[in-house]
Amino acid sequence: MRTARGLATALLSAAIVTGAAGCDADGGTTPGAVPASGAASGVVADGGRLGQSEAATARANSATVTLDLTVDGRPLAGEVLAGADGRCLGRLTSGNGRADLLRTEDTLWIHPDAAFAADWFAPGKEPAAGKYLQFKNGTAPKAMAGACAAFPANGEVRAALLAGVTEAGERKVGTEAAKLYAARLADGAAEFAVAAEGEPLLLQVVRTEGGATGSQTFAYFSSPVEVAKPPAAEVVDGTVYLKG
Repeated sequence: MRTARGLATALLSAAIVTGAAGCDADGGTTPGAVPASGAASGVVADGGRLGQSEAATARANSATVTLDLTVDGRPLAGEVLAGADGRCLGRLTSGNGRADLLRTEDTLWIHPDAAFAADWFAPGKEPAAGKYLQFKNGTAPKAMAGACAAFPANGEVRAALLAGVTEAGERKVGTEAAKLYAARLADGAAEFAVAAEGEPLLLQVVRTEGGATGSQTFAYFSSPVEVAKPPAAEVVDGTVYLKG
């Protein structure tokens, strides 16, 4: 059952301008914050509705996360269903390639087609067609691990609140009215869109770094994510195919 109308986000630590860098259970890091002076002009003392968003988001068990990122100069888009317990499934696209993702609490499987594998994995080491690349926590490519670790976005929100956020107007996220909050983090600027009415759910985060921009957008649900492991005969060690 859907628990909220909105769409929301959390970000990949590997993405240069992901939608928000960092809370990555597979080895990513929470983005650095630049602490704000308490007297800084325009800083919202309690973070406003953004400061209330973590508690609201915690009432959801899962979220559909829509990604539109640039990672190391390459486009990475897609949609994943991510659970608060770390389970995840979805599909990413990059150029002409695509890859399906499956994740339990401690293992991520990536099922790339030939074009995706050629672009994201070591040259000359492309996996055999139809194989699932298996990665235990901490060993997966950060961009893909981050996609599955995108919900919830608490690390990103906490970093912004520490840095200090300012009100930045309003706009629509999909059909939802949202209040905007801006923050300057150590690795770039971030804009957070929070539902303007009802529960203060985080709807979207947009990150800008080095002239590039990326976003992640959420739709929340109350049901957990169910993931079926791929057949053992179709699984290979993914670390063999990583770029050095």
